[in-house]
Amino acid sequence: KISHEKYTKFGGAQLIYKLENGYLGASDPRKDGQAVGF
Repeated sequence: KISHEKYTKFGGAQLIYKLENGYLGASDPRKDGQAVGF
């Protein structure tokens, strides 16, 4: 079933991506958390 709603109650993502000159962190705004690395 394809959902056309803007908000869904399943799925989500958090990631840390290595770039050539650093890192990029991102978190789905529906999740209670953040992408962190050190």
